[in-house]
Amino acid sequence: MFAAFALLLFASCSGMSAEQRAQAAEIHQQLGDNLLYQGDAQGAIKEYMQSLDLDETPEAHNGLGLIYWYSLGRPEDGAKEFRRALQMRPDYSEAMTNLGALYISRSQFTDAIPLLDKAARDPLYKTRTVAQANLGWALYKSGQPEKGIGEIRGALAVAPKYCLGWRQLGTIYSEQGRLDEASKAFGRYAEECPDVGDAHLLFGKVLARQQRAKEARAEFERCAIPKQERDKPVASECARFLKELGTP
Repeated sequence: MFAAFALLLFASCSGMSAEQRAQAAEIHQQLGDNLLYQGDAQGAIKEYMQSLDLDETPEAHNGLGLIYWYSLGRPEDGAKEFRRALQMRPDYSEAMTNLGALYISRSQFTDAIPLLDKAARDPLYKTRTVAQANLGWALYKSGQPEKGIGEIRGALAVAPKYCLGWRQLGTIYSEQGRLDEASKAFGRYAEECPDVGDAHLLFGKVLARQQRAKEARAEFERCAIPKQERDKPVASECARFLKELGTP
């Protein structure tokens, strides 16, 4: 701890060597990462900016991109930071995954596909299943449903507890009218992610479409009471479906 503190003090001094600047920049970047995951966007920005002042790195640009996009609602600035990170390190899979996800959020599916495909094929990228599942969603939304399903299933084979993957798979099948497969996918979503109210809502809706009212009611009951403030919109919808189903 003392060594880290000493480096932080050095960061404010002139005449630092290149190695000292790089070490101090890394400490600020790691502090930024910690603050980002704690939800302190302003504190994280400060640390990332200090890191970049000392030594420009793709990691700090990637962190800034996440804050601008997720925390501050500034996707253009977020994309700019992700692209700068990739200019500095073209094989930076985390930045590719983040930029690809940003493109998906803006319905730029064809722009997302090559980024996510490259990240998903990186054997050293620990969370490549996220990239692969998002690749599948982008392929589906760009008119390649079977390829998309294959990618999502591939991701889930490696990471069966990846909630979003089951949600994506169930949504595709539901939109295609393949209710048996949608029911199985949303059932796994609810099984693997039981504390996610959205899982029970989506599973219940498909069960209702299959005329399986008793099972649908059981799922809606699981999500009709919010556990947290953010759960209230889903809980309200679950309660509405329960009312529509009526008493057994």
